[in-house]
Amino acid sequence: MIKQSDLALAAWKATERTLDAVVTINKIDYKTTDIASISYDAGGYTGDTFGIGSNYENSVTIKFAHLIEGLKPGMTVWPKIGIKTSNGYEYNSLGLFIVSDDIQMDRNNDETTIRAYDQMCLLEGTYTSKLTYPAKMTSVIAEIANLAGVLLNTTDISRLPVQVNLPSAITGQTYRNAIGMIAQFYAGFVTFDRDGKLTIRTIAEPDYTLDPSQYEQGGLTKNEAPYKIGGIQCEVTTTTTDSTGQSTETTNTLQVGATSGSQIKLTNNLMTMDRLTSIWQQLQSLTFYPFSLNWFGNPAIEAGDWLTLQDTKGNKFNVPNNGYTMTFDGSLSAVSKADQTSTSSSSYAWRGELSQYVADLGGRQGASGNYIYGTDTTEPPYGAKFNDIWYKQNGNKVELWTYERQADGTGKWVLTVSDATGEEVKAKVDQVELEAKASTDAAKAASDKADQLAAKYDDTNALANQALDRAIDAQNSAAGLIDDVNKASQNADDAKSIANSVNFKYTTLTDGSTMTIAELENGLAAKLTKDDLSGYATETWTQNQIKVTADGINSTLSSVKTTVDGQTTSLNNLKADSSGFKAQFVTVNDTLGKQTKDIGTLQATNKSLTAGFDSLNADNTVNQHNISQLQLTATSLSNTIENVNQKVEEWT
Repeated sequence: MIKQSDLALAAWKATERTLDAVVTINKIDYKTTDIASISYDAGGYTGDTFGIGSNYENSVTIKFAHLIEGLKPGMTVWPKIGIKTSNGYEYNSLGLFIVSDDIQMDRNNDETTIRAYDQMCLLEGTYTSKLTYPAKMTSVIAEIANLAGVLLNTTDISRLPVQVNLPSAITGQTYRNAIGMIAQFYAGFVTFDRDGKLTIRTIAEPDYTLDPSQYEQGGLTKNEAPYKIGGIQCEVTTTTTDSTGQSTETTNTLQVGATSGSQIKLTNNLMTMDRLTSIWQQLQSLTFYPFSLNWFGNPAIEAGDWLTLQDTKGNKFNVPNNGYTMTFDGSLSAVSKADQTSTSSSSYAWRGELSQYVADLGGRQGASGNYIYGTDTTEPPYGAKFNDIWYKQNGNKVELWTYERQADGTGKWVLTVSDATGEEVKAKVDQVELEAKASTDAAKAASDKADQLAAKYDDTNALANQALDRAIDAQNSAAGLIDDVNKASQNADDAKSIANSVNFKYTTLTDGSTMTIAELENGLAAKLTKDDLSGYATETWTQNQIKVTADGINSTLSSVKTTVDGQTTSLNNLKADSSGFKAQFVTVNDTLGKQTKDIGTLQATNKSLTAGFDSLNADNTVNQHNISQLQLTATSLSNTIENVNQKVEEWT
């Protein structure tokens, strides 16, 4: 497939297309208004079987909408078809063709029709090599092109796999047959590309997908029995000369693979068993469904390309585009097929020698058909193909460049990786390893922190128990206070002071008064005389008030005890939660030990655990604060009761 931009690819696959065509004959352009139709016919791997070494002659038949005077055989024809994109029309050449003697002038209907062939017609002369043998295979290819007078695609030829030198010259063959014999060694076929250059094409990866939306009505016909090569046979004729000068020819048949099934039959006097075995290794697993497909076409597709077809059920299969025809008549339709047909050729005069040679590439062909250039290639390789690789020397560093397809269909060398980026990658790997270790250490620290928190919760529980003990002591003190007050009530002279003081305390503890403990203590500290109490209360009233006050204090202390019990329960729950968290952290730590490679997960888990610990720490701090406040309250209450007790004792 020749280069085509993304815009053009999308336009050719669209349901609505605006097309154009231009035909150039001897530097004169004929536009769409001049052209009634263009029929294009091309082939690759043609023949009754999968024709390696085939040399199909591509052709065009062009009908003009008016008479064109002065057309002669041998004139060059450059047809091209374009499609409208958002950036204007994008054209693809169909190749260089030579006008044959089939020129029809229909003067009644005012039409002109010509038939033109590609330069395969120039390869009918006899090939007589002038090289010294053994000779490099690429040197033989260049010589054939030079002697035949055609341009050679030296870039394509230089990318072919390295072959063992030919031991002797090809004799008794035309240029066309000779180049076809050489193409056999590469398991390829001979063709002229769209630039009019001779080349050898080999099996390539599928590069174009067709689905039913691109098919014409009833477009796809597929043979459900797959085609598979059973074996390869090659006839080799050798000539020997005896002492009398008498020559004798002997013909042998070389065979690889099975003798049954589809056979590729070759004739090549320079074939050896080693070369035939190498060809077989390339073809023995080749399988495809013979097919014929009528579709809307794309001029960027070439004969010999491999296509991926999708049927109406969604099944996909790869097929060789061995036969390819297109018809332009304002719209475009095409037929792709693999039925191993062939065509005859016409013969034209030899055009003279050219000075062409094939430069050796400083690399090797990759397994996927791409080319790998070594560090001895100092300039960007010319004529590179997509996915080619170049190891470029840069000072004391080596960079890896890849020839990548761009949106406009062209290629560009792009730096993929270098020693410098390799160091960066290594540094990143080292950083990841450090992060992994840090995450593991953090997880271990988290587990240790869980143990510490659990210990702290144990300490907190002990503090809570101590606070409870103090609260109980306070309650006991209050009970003692009741006894003291009952005794003090016997002194009627002090009853008023006791009743009023205790009533203040009762109000503070039960009625929500804003009086503070300090204010209560200051009031109790005031000196009262017996005269201040006279007439205010009887002994019975005083005892009842003292009882109410004592009950209130007792109730308050019970509430305090309930609060402390609640705190104790909460702390016990926290302790249980701590044990649960500790067990979870042990599980997490074990999991971290098994999954240290998943750094992102470890970091996220570690952050979550840390947040959990922070939350637990915060809860613990609040609880410790509440316990401290509880202790202060209990202590303050105990002190207050003691102060009351002292005052009562003073008054008595």
